[in-house]
Amino acid sequence: MQMNRARWLLVSALAAVLACGLGAARAHADEKPLARVVIMPELIPDVVRQLVPITVDLAANRAGPRASKIKIAGLVYCSADRQGGAWAVGVAYPESAAVESNVISTADCQAPLPAIAQRLAHSAGAPQWVEVMKAHVTWTPWLLRFAVADAAGASRSGSPPPSLKELGEFKSFATSNLHILPPPGQDDRFDLAIGFLESSIVVALFPAGRVSNPEPYLKRDPVLQAEMADAPARANAVADAQY
Repeated sequence: MQMNRARWLLVSALAAVLACGLGAARAHADEKPLARVVIMPELIPDVVRQLVPITVDLAANRAGPRASKIKIAGLVYCSADRQGGAWAVGVAYPESAAVESNVISTADCQAPLPAIAQRLAHSAGAPQWVEVMKAHVTWTPWLLRFAVADAAGASRSGSPPPSLKELGEFKSFATSNLHILPPPGQDDRFDLAIGFLESSIVVALFPAGRVSNPEPYLKRDPVLQAEMADAPARANAVADAQY
């Protein structure tokens, strides 16, 4: 389910373009993207929210006897790291906890992690403990990775939550060789490239196995920059495609 949800997340912004007939398109020697979508700040929270909940198996030496799995129930995209990746804030609870996914917002990107953890641990309906993490998000052909950069926990009972500071990479999603089209394009396969701009996310679609370095189409492409500059002020996405 998590892999299917992640793939849906990555391709949902391309759905309108694909529905216009992209299934019949084929890339030529220039290997430009078949389609490309820039997800603007207004839309990013709704897109990222589709990734959670994420269940994470903890190594025995980190989890201890109290927990072997955690559930990341909240996830907020913060910004690009200016080195090709991005930062996010996530909230983890016991796997069995029934909690809402919107307990954090982009305002928490600037707040100290211990303060966020204390606030959530003492909120109404909070489970026995909560762990807040700063996550580093990276994409390289063709894998999207999430890793813990820092974390802080709190509990109402005083019993400490499992420590996530040394967890490292906790989830990854393959973005290559994907089936994303309905019939008659169900046999076509595609590779998805992801780029993190200062406040936006670029998703580009290529024929599977045809492009080894998609980076020029994710950040420095003058066509992309012109499209973003011409977008209406309240636009939440910009899309282009070749047919």
